[in-house]
Amino acid sequence: MTDTTARFRPRVIDVDAIQWTGTNATALTEFAGERFASDTDCTDDPDSTAALLETEHEAWLDLYVGDWVVRRCGAFEVLGEREFADRYEPAPLPAA
Repeated sequence: MTDTTARFRPRVIDVDAIQWTGTNATALTEFAGERFASDTDCTDDPDSTAALLETEHEAWLDLYVGDWVVRRCGAFEVLGEREFADRYEPAPLPAA
């Protein structure tokens, strides 16, 4: 232990993610399973083109073309393009 102040930052965690294109429902279903719905009956916004059951609140979130579905430590979330770009950068794929 020390009595001096130090600076810390969050640890970097690699995530798996896929971008919703509006036409890749099969890929999203393979990625998120039953948490993905291309049927927009799960949401209230008529402009939404799909939905994802996010993990933290177990609530259906609207998906719009360009949104990213992120899986981190088994949890799913939705990020817009700008927020995704601000948080993440490409990482090498793990060795097979």
